Amino acid sequence: SANLHVSGDESYSRLLSALERIDRANPGAVRGWGMDHCTMVNPKDIPRAAKLGIMWSCQPLGEGDRAPMVAEAFGDSVAHTYVAPIKSMLDAGINVSLEGLWSGIETLITRKDEHGRVWGPDQRVDKATALQIATRNGAEYVQKSDRLGSIEVGKLADLVVLDRDYLMIPEEEISEIRSSMTLLGGKIIFLHPDFSQEHKLMPEGALISTLEKLRERR
Repeated sequence: SANLHVSGDESYSRLLSALERIDRANPGAVRGWGMDHCTMVNPKDIPRAAKLGIMWSCQPLGEGDRAPMVAEAFGDSVAHTYVAPIKSMLDAGINVSLEGLWSGIETLITRKDEHGRVWGPDQRVDKATALQIATRNGAEYVQKSDRLGSIEVGKLADLVVLDRDYLMIPEEEISEIRSSMTLLGGKIIFLHPDFSQEHKLMPEGALISTLEKLRERR
């Protein structure tokens, strides 16, 4: 096993207890294993996971943006401290990667739900950290950091050309960023129609469309 599907705080705690028993019997055996979602994580369990070398893939406000639901069930204090405590995980040395869509990068930074309420403001990260969570850390999580996650010689040319400057735009606009061109293994697989026309690019096999149209088709 290398990945375990978990969501609730008690599930994480019990799982960590089992992994600690494995580690005592065979030190280092669970290093690099991963857990999912971060919907509810007891802050006391973060040092335990860090000591074992466990990784986490997280949705920025828990699986399905659960912060409001958690607040309704357990109170605001729990929602602010237990739901996706990503900054605390990073500070403990845990590799945290992003689950979900590009818009999730914005939520990593703002910690706002769909109604604009901020959950766990102390768990916000800056733009550079959010981008690393979504790229390099994800490559580490799937144990392919030698091939994915950054633009370097010897790695797969999986990259996007964005329609605006991620580092310069207001954080509230990050979710509006679109790909002008997407490459997979160095091959162009997607082009925005405007970008295609501007640069006279119509590579064979590439999909020329917009995100909105693709969503309509889906």
